[in-house]
Amino acid sequence: MRNLLFLISLVLFFSKGLAQDQMPPVYFIDNDTSIFYELDYKYWQILEDRSNEFTIDQVSESAFKNKFHSISNVKNGIDYSIHTFWIQYRLKNITTQNITICLLNNNYADQADFYFSSDNINWLHKITGTLTPLYKRDGLKKNNCIPLLLSPGEEITIRNRLINNYYLNKPVNLSVELGNYEKVLQQRIEEDEQKSISQALEYLFYGIYLFGIFVYFFFYLVNRERLYLYYSLFLVFLFLGFEPLPYIFFPNHLFLYFYFNALIGWAGVVLYIQFIRVFLDTSLSTPKWDKFLNAICVLLAFSVIGSFFIEPHFSGGFNRLTIYVNSILFVIGLLSMLITLLLHLYRKKSSVILLLISGGPVIIYEVLFYSSREIYSLLGNKFNINGPKFLPWLDNHSEVINSFLMAWLAIGFSWILFQRFLQLQKRNTEQELEKVRLQNEKEVERNQLIAQQKGELEKQVNERTHELKQSLENLKSTQSQLIQSEKMASLGELTAGIAHEIQNPLNFVNNFSEVNKELLAEMKEEISRGNYTNAEAIALDIMENEDKINQHGKRADAIVKGMLQHSQTGGGVKEPTNINVLADEYMRLAYHGFKAKDKAFNALMKTDFDTSIGKIDIIPQDIGRVMLNLINNAFYAVNERSKEAISGYEPEVTVSTRLLTASDNSLIRQSANSIIISVKDNGNGIPDKIKEKIFQPFFTTKPTGQGTGLGLSLSYDIVKAHGGELRVDAKEGEGSEFIIQLPIN
Repeated sequence: MRNLLFLISLVLFFSKGLAQDQMPPVYFIDNDTSIFYELDYKYWQILEDRSNEFTIDQVSESAFKNKFHSISNVKNGIDYSIHTFWIQYRLKNITTQNITICLLNNNYADQADFYFSSDNINWLHKITGTLTPLYKRDGLKKNNCIPLLLSPGEEITIRNRLINNYYLNKPVNLSVELGNYEKVLQQRIEEDEQKSISQALEYLFYGIYLFGIFVYFFFYLVNRERLYLYYSLFLVFLFLGFEPLPYIFFPNHLFLYFYFNALIGWAGVVLYIQFIRVFLDTSLSTPKWDKFLNAICVLLAFSVIGSFFIEPHFSGGFNRLTIYVNSILFVIGLLSMLITLLLHLYRKKSSVILLLISGGPVIIYEVLFYSSREIYSLLGNKFNINGPKFLPWLDNHSEVINSFLMAWLAIGFSWILFQRFLQLQKRNTEQELEKVRLQNEKEVERNQLIAQQKGELEKQVNERTHELKQSLENLKSTQSQLIQSEKMASLGELTAGIAHEIQNPLNFVNNFSEVNKELLAEMKEEISRGNYTNAEAIALDIMENEDKINQHGKRADAIVKGMLQHSQTGGGVKEPTNINVLADEYMRLAYHGFKAKDKAFNALMKTDFDTSIGKIDIIPQDIGRVMLNLINNAFYAVNERSKEAISGYEPEVTVSTRLLTASDNSLIRQSANSIIISVKDNGNGIPDKIKEKIFQPFFTTKPTGQGTGLGLSLSYDIVKAHGGELRVDAKEGEGSEFIIQLPIN
């Protein structure tokens, strides 16, 4: 039993020791720490998380302990197909005082998660990262530094998860770097103080860029010359390279800084090339070289697209290849601009020399610095060859040097473009003056021509005026004839009705005359026989018949007088008239007149007369002509609809009168104390599109030869002359109602 317990204890002891041996050795921290120091490979291990699914609890389990391994056991470098790595190491403070160390994201991970634990169970989590939003970062946010306080003798285990999509940074190797927090903070303060002058210069330079953006875009709006637009956009991309911009405009979306970095350089070169093309007019001076410049711009655009979408999806050699290709294209683009300026130097134009003086230094600097840095970076990675000592100095001061050179370029180009703008303004002014001079000359010639033609025009105007007067007289004569024709037409319609009306009294006169002749013969016989009583009775009959003959004779006389009044051309006098009698008479006359022209015509006539109206002062023959015209139109409308053979349709015309009172004022257009004469039919109505035209002279919907188009126009004028109003209320397919409104006094 004792042997079994001893064996179990021995197994537990060795398994515990074996598990502990899986961890890397502890790195001891003493007082003699520098600002930054890097841990040797033996002090840390890595774990590849290919699916990016491991958690701190999982990697802390015993099953994962044998999966961590030393980086010295694998090929030097990073497999870019793996986007997540775990690094574990242990630190111990062997001093007698508290030490605050700084955990750095020296691997340039997009997101770096640091987990701390003293017992490998309870983990404290801190986060930082190159593309991690500032509000998510812990510690010194802009330095990607996580402070960690270690008590004397305290040992702590650190697991660092590195997540990187390699969009912005592609570290060559993984490493673990620490720093002294107080010294890192002090160095940050000293660097800020040292950079204060250079930052002030940078702010000045970028202020120049911002001012130039608006000025030259304004010049573009004024002259519409692409040169100013290209230069304004070029300054926009220079301004976007201002380092504080990402932290000012999108501190919580710093991944956009990658796109800024990719766009600024390449887009700036493309716009610079286009600016020089337009400025030097290379499409005409050097057409083949111009095509080469355009091709370079296209290749640079594709290289940017590759940086955005193609490069992050590949790893290893292809990834480095795209970097080299982009670098080569960038250098070629810079050199092509320098060569373009040199090719046009033979013109000896001051503007080309100024372009070389302004843009040459920055082009040469960018070519030498950029190409040498990439070449020695390649040689250093492949053959462990270090570059010259001035490269690190240039790299540390590249922002200030580049900003100064770009500001020099911007100032020089601004001077050139400003002079060009002044020249363009001067040329435009000269062109405007030339236009004014030409316009003045043309004005003089035009005045002379006008003076020459004035006499001819006056002669032609006089001739045309005489012709127009003659035409106007002819038109008035024709109009008078048409009006008379319209009156005669209505008179013809009236005559047909009168012929029917006058026939009845004439028949009575003739019949009673024959009867009286016979009665007189009988009375003569009775007298000769001495029958005086019978003769007196016959005499009474004769007297009654004479009264009837006299009555119907007066009736015929009234009809004839009415016909004569209707045929008068004007100058009528207002007289008290019973409007109901006038309306009834003209309704019957119109019906008989229409019936005389069309034997098959038949219509139901209705009247609704207001007996309280009494007599009103009107010109009876004029108002009669209006009513005759309206009633004739109503008969025409119902007759036309009856020809359509609509089932159940019965032609119907209604004439009504009405006395308006104060209570009706809201329903009428004029004041009260007036009467309404309505002529309503159930014909086809009037379309809305021609309602406004029906009172115009010579407008008619009747077939040619059946109407002059003057009836409603004359009726409208007659009603207006009486101080009244004539209007229509009609709906297409439902009939029409013409309303005459006349004042009583």
